[in-house]
Amino acid sequence: MNHFSITEIKERNSQSAQAIGFLIAGILAALVYGIVQLSVPAFLLVLVFAINLFLETREYKKSYKIELEAAKYNEEHLNS
Repeated sequence: MNHFSITEIKERNSQSAQAIGFLIAGILAALVYGIVQLSVPAFLLVLVFAINLFLETREYKKSYKIELEAAKYNEEHLNS
């Protein structure tokens, strides 16, 4: 298991959240372009972005849970 500091975990989660935002923006832009231009490649790009969004969101949830556990562990040991 990889061990990171809380700061590193928060930074990674922040970057992951930004990636999720860019993927959502990319999906919306490609979807609008695909509808306006009736472009099959744009719809395929939406599919690729959607799969990537699904995978990124799944990893973000795992990492966020680790961040919460690390913060709880850190708080318990600081109060002891």
